[in-house]
Amino acid sequence: MSEVIDEARLEEIAGKAVGDVASALSIFMAYLGDQAGIFDTLDRMGRVTLDGLAQETGLIPTCIDHDPRAHLRRPMVMMCHG
Repeated sequence: MSEVIDEARLEEIAGKAVGDVASALSIFMAYLGDQAGIFDTLDRMGRVTLDGLAQETGLIPTCIDHDPRAHLRRPMVMMCHG
């Protein structure tokens, strides 16, 4: 006995699951940014470069770079504090 899988429904459910995971990760990243003092620093300094923000917070620029391809430009780091 074989069951017929509704591919469209499966893709819909998988898409929702991926969206939920992405949303959870976004919330977690915002929490980490808050705990690292990034948002308070941005509020205090206004417009600032990535290097300026890293220097002010004591973090390594790679850890706060919003570009997902940042690891291709710089070596991967294990610790975010410089």
